[in-house]
Amino acid sequence: MSTPKVRKTITLDPDLVAEFEGDPAALSATVNAVLRAEKQRREDQAALATHVADLVEAYGEPDPETRATVAAVFDSVRADGSADNSGRMSA
Repeated sequence: MSTPKVRKTITLDPDLVAEFEGDPAALSATVNAVLRAEKQRREDQAALATHVADLVEAYGEPDPETRATVAAVFDSVRADGSADNSGRMSA
């Protein structure tokens, strides 16, 4: 048995409708998938913020040198393309 659906009216840009109109997956299924991915991204971001706050509480704010080192590592990962479109680093 499938989950009951909620009917909502949304406004979409014409180019997006044109792009997905011919897709064998229903537009509703595509929108659901995108919204689920965004929901997960937000949950992950909130969990990360909580974890960082816990670390700051336990160890204090990092010094400027440590911040610069970490920023350089993240910049190099971005430059290598080692992160997928979700921002997650690939193995």
